[in-house]
Amino acid sequence: MSIPDAVLVCLFSALTAGAEEMRYSWHAPDRAAKVAALIPGRKIAMPPPEEFLADWTRRQRDKWADEHEELPLEEAYQTYARAEPSDEYLTTLIPDHISPFGQVVAGKPDPIKAAGVMITYCPFCGMQTAYRSLIRAGHTNPFHATTACCNQDLYEREQDFPPGYKLRPNSSAKFVHLDGTVHEPSAYTFTDKHGVTWRLFIGTVVTHTRWERAASIAVGFMNQYRGTANPLYAHKLAVLLDRVADVYYGLPLSYRNELAKGRDGKPMTRAEWEALPRPVRFGRPYFGLWNRRR
Repeated sequence: MSIPDAVLVCLFSALTAGAEEMRYSWHAPDRAAKVAALIPGRKIAMPPPEEFLADWTRRQRDKWADEHEELPLEEAYQTYARAEPSDEYLTTLIPDHISPFGQVVAGKPDPIKAAGVMITYCPFCGMQTAYRSLIRAGHTNPFHATTACCNQDLYEREQDFPPGYKLRPNSSAKFVHLDGTVHEPSAYTFTDKHGVTWRLFIGTVVTHTRWERAASIAVGFMNQYRGTANPLYAHKLAVLLDRVADVYYGLPLSYRNELAKGRDGKPMTRAEWEALPRPVRFGRPYFGLWNRRR
């Protein structure tokens, strides 16, 4: 084979390999089985769902039944659903969009500040931290937060805006999620003292604090059920997990304020994400780093 022929063969092989890689498996009939096979721990022998932790669960039920009268299922559901925190509140607690927090519209800020705006850099007072401690969640209102540096109030809902609130939304932007849905969060656009114009998604900053709060609440429900065997806590945990199952698979991969892009430079799709070779735990994949979330 001549050298030019060898080059052509190599090029053809590379192109066909690329084509195979781009044939995503999203619609393949065996997709679910392949995805399930990637779950860590799948090679460990596990009992079927009806037997998993069955003895422990039975002991928990017996422990509760020794001192409490068992309620009919429908009555139990209605009772637990109304109990505080209500199911409606817990469902509202889980947001369906948690990133990004901000974008540069005009100007040339320090790239580190741009990447960490409202995470490690406050554009209101200029405070910059080495790690994320900039935002404090509200203690009584989950739709409110403050900056730890200059105590700037941040509100997600217009109904909570106090008179004279200066961060009222005056713009928006569109973001495509992994499931193909388009989210258009409102934003506050302003120009800082350095001449940099920022588009800040204040509501998204607050929703992320709710996302983190929900994770802590879920752990609390788990520990309370372990300790008391009260089925109320199992019910509340199930409500949280059911809502998470609705939104988590669609959340875009992101790192700080950057959202992952596919090979075509457009927003990463679920099909391309699931088609990536596994594992992708180490090194930097072609679509960048990502860390959203828990």
